Amino acid sequence: MRIAFIGAQGTGKTTLINSLKDNKNFPPDFHVHEEVVRSLIKTRGIKINREGTNFSQDLVSITHLNNAMESYYNYPNSLFDRCIIDSHAYGLTCKSVNSKSIDFSRHMIDVIFKNYPFDLLIYVPPYDDFLKEDGVRDTDSKYQQEVDQNMENLIKCVEEDYAVDILRISTIGINERVNEIISYIEEK
Repeated sequence: MRIAFIGAQGTGKTTLINSLKDNKNFPPDFHVHEEVVRSLIKTRGIKINREGTNFSQDLVSITHLNNAMESYYNYPNSLFDRCIIDSHAYGLTCKSVNSKSIDFSRHMIDVIFKNYPFDLLIYVPPYDDFLKEDGVRDTDSKYQQEVDQNMENLIKCVEEDYAVDILRISTIGINERVNEIISYIEEK
């Protein structure tokens, strides 16, 4: 099973993944693909959020494709901290990202979902309590809402165009969220 978390910055995705993989009821054989953007910031010094560029947008999209391909061929049970939907939603909010990069990330959505599909997308909505300064994310709640609106629109498109289940997290507490995900997976 290939599971990807999606959602704007500061929604608790990484914390949730760490809690999920440490939970005794979660299958232990999942390969976890760490958060793409943080890795690229550390290794390449790219700009993200509103300061994103065509280069950063394209690089993140290619990295998502690479991770999707690698897991498809090597790790049948994979857990992704983010996916190409996130990249596209952020690209739509970047003032300096041009239409070619936006078109490219949209094309990557099509390539990934047709060739290296996910079985489940877990959408984690924004909650103000989780939006904290960490040196990477933008802590402006209005910006977070703009990204989230783009994410919601993309989720609707993905639901219409590809056969993928989408779980919309409805609880706030970490343990409650973990239990919601595990229950959903067990039912499938």
